[in-house]
Amino acid sequence: ATGGDRVLLNNYHRKLDSSANFQLNFLPVSKQVYGFDYLGSGNHGIFSNSEYYPKSENGYDFRYKSIETGKTDYVKVDFSNYNGIKDSVVFKDRFGVKLKLSKDNTLTFTANNKPDTNYIYAYDKDGVRIGKLFVCTYQKQTKNIVLVRVNGAKIDKTITADGLNKIFKPSVTEFTISEDKIEIPDLKTFTHGGSNWHSAYNSDQKLVLETYDKNIKDDNFYLFFVDNVLDKKDSLGTSVSGYMPRGYNCGFIYEGGSLHTVAHELGHGVGNLEHAFSASNFSGKTQNLMDYSYGEELYHFQWNEIQDPSRVWMKWRKDEVEGENVEAKADILELELLSDNRIDLYDDSNWTNKLSKIYTPSKSKISVAFLKGSSFSVCVKFTLPEKLQKDEIMVKGKMLSLSSDEFLLPSTECSKKIDENGLIYYECTFDSTNKFPNTIFYYEKFPIELFLEEDKDIKIASINFRVMIMNSNSANNYHNDFYLTETMAYLSCKNFTESTEPLSESDIINRIWKGFTKLDVKNVKGESLYYWRNNSSDNLEANKLKYLFSDHNGTCLAWAKLFAFTILSQGIIDVNIFEIKGIYKNHDQSQSLITTKGIFNNGNDDSFENICDGIKYGCNQLCTTCAPGQNNNVPICSFENHFVVVCKNLVYDPSYGTGPFNYSNDDLVESEWEKNSIGGFIKTKSDDKLYIKLNKFDKREVVFNKYWSNK
Repeated sequence: ATGGDRVLLNNYHRKLDSSANFQLNFLPVSKQVYGFDYLGSGNHGIFSNSEYYPKSENGYDFRYKSIETGKTDYVKVDFSNYNGIKDSVVFKDRFGVKLKLSKDNTLTFTANNKPDTNYIYAYDKDGVRIGKLFVCTYQKQTKNIVLVRVNGAKIDKTITADGLNKIFKPSVTEFTISEDKIEIPDLKTFTHGGSNWHSAYNSDQKLVLETYDKNIKDDNFYLFFVDNVLDKKDSLGTSVSGYMPRGYNCGFIYEGGSLHTVAHELGHGVGNLEHAFSASNFSGKTQNLMDYSYGEELYHFQWNEIQDPSRVWMKWRKDEVEGENVEAKADILELELLSDNRIDLYDDSNWTNKLSKIYTPSKSKISVAFLKGSSFSVCVKFTLPEKLQKDEIMVKGKMLSLSSDEFLLPSTECSKKIDENGLIYYECTFDSTNKFPNTIFYYEKFPIELFLEEDKDIKIASINFRVMIMNSNSANNYHNDFYLTETMAYLSCKNFTESTEPLSESDIINRIWKGFTKLDVKNVKGESLYYWRNNSSDNLEANKLKYLFSDHNGTCLAWAKLFAFTILSQGIIDVNIFEIKGIYKNHDQSQSLITTKGIFNNGNDDSFENICDGIKYGCNQLCTTCAPGQNNNVPICSFENHFVVVCKNLVYDPSYGTGPFNYSNDDLVESEWEKNSIGGFIKTKSDDKLYIKLNKFDKREVVFNKYWSNK
């Protein structure tokens, strides 16, 4: 087994703190043994984008280090942008092992004895993560290369195992080299390149391979050295020195070749690596091994491919459809995931547009939600190139989540069909061998790959869509109640940003909370939900979450339930609703009113004063401003109590979109929520007059009482 980012990691260490103030990073050091990669190290050609080099939400540049299992390596720490005290920074890996920093800012670390993805974190004196390095641990693999002279062709002396091992060291791959020879009298000249879309080799290449066929072993790689080569141009018109189809074990080297040529072609064969350029982004711009600039760099995602190529080994005889100038792409017409516990589907760009399919040619970014533990099926409708069309075909597939959970789609027979326009297509349904897991996924890419099952599997399609897993316990309670479950899915997904790792619970909460802070929360149909729109105090139904969705209006308790249950739907169990009351009593021993933070015309913070005659809920006229609430700029300004959500020791006030504030149950210290939310207190006396006291900022004047807890 190999390591890298395919290994399922501990949830706690998957994601950087979203609030971390990143100030330092990591650099390669001259004495390092294995690979180091980051986007700032030079031009990365067609790979210079977030798909290959993602950044954190605040723009932090992730960097990557490779290492062999059980071995030791080194990395430099870059303090140039760090404003804190260097000696206070602590470095730990994801297992909590502390790493020692030398005087020259070099970290020494030793890899585990099994393939894995480790991280090195930097923490400041307050325990905030200020840096992160991906450490990809690989088992050393050895590949056997046979260099075959055709008709006495020359082999450059620079081509050695040591030379290849140095180039491929970042991928923790070594080579052994042996030589052989064959004579083919009829082969006077040799023509470069593959044959056509369904064959990786041309007639000259096939003649060589057929002559040597009995000596070819599936576990070896063979490079045939030939002279007198004609038409040495690739599809871009560039002169080339060799040819090896991606994923094959046989290639050709021209006119003696060179160490770089051999390494480049083995990149195609051993690692299934593509070129570092395209027709619109010309070669020679990078120092990557897979460019034509004679560079030897390997990028971090190439380490993974070399260690674990995403394809099946191809012998030379098998006409493979992913070699040079070869395509076997299925045209996916529709794709749908079916489940008894599937939440309604909506287009990412317009949540009011309900969809009937997950994938159609015009819509590729689709949001889907399922309840955890659900079984599911995949229905797909597609066409195939004419050369691959048969009356009956066998297709299989797989899905691989961001967390490396693999979902297999077993072999299924598909029959050829013809629609009313004469289009030939196939349609089949796969029942997954897995259920959606019970772990937190939040909102992830779930690429699905389809393979045509023949002598060797032919990959015909790869489709990316997003799936969110919801906690069934909370979601089932409100399923089909005024789009409540769908709205929880919508509120969870709408603020998603691209991620290369599953999100931590804190990141999930932050993304959901972001939708509440804008004070424009809507249901999944795009209809606004209001906080105290009618300023009605006698409607007890307004405390219910169901009423918030049926009447589009709710109290602070209803809003607290909405935020709490949306978090709970993601499988986060540390969720509580607290009731907040003032410490002062009225003359009839009822609780005093609490006023949301407004600006009073007068009053003081030491004692209650009579401002004017009035009755309960008459405080709005005493405030020059009131705090705006959800979709309501002038909600009720005073009340007997208030409800908030406390999660992971943070206070969230969904009604007003304020917070999070640190939670403390210290009765002697004013809470952060109180300081930022309370303008003052109201008291009534026997004379039915209102008495006002402003909030005293150095004194705690409210109490938090737990109203509901998921624990």
